[in-house]
Amino acid sequence: MAEFKGTPGEWFIQYGGMPNDEGFGIGHKGIEGRPRHLGIVAECWPCAVMSEARAELLANARLIAQAPRMLEQLIEARRELSNYTRDHFGGNNHSAMECIADIDAVIQRATEGT
Repeated sequence: MAEFKGTPGEWFIQYGGMPNDEGFGIGHKGIEGRPRHLGIVAECWPCAVMSEARAELLANARLIAQAPRMLEQLIEARRELSNYTRDHFGGNNHSAMECIADIDAVIQRATEGT
């Protein structure tokens, strides 16, 4: 299974950098714990912020900020489900095997983009 090639570690929402700046982006705790902005992950600055869309954009940013952790947890859950299925059903649980295949496809799309 491929590994995530993106920026590893903890991501966070980073709010505007100027006075009265209502934009936000996704940041990462960079080298030696110093925050650095990752504009390429996601950003929404005032020129693009429309008041009626801001709540939706911020909800998207919260989800994106948790993506690395969710991927880590999904990989671990897949490993546990596979081991459980092997140990308790001899690998012969059709429903679990379908679930594992679906998880593998999601992980592949997240790590390889296919």
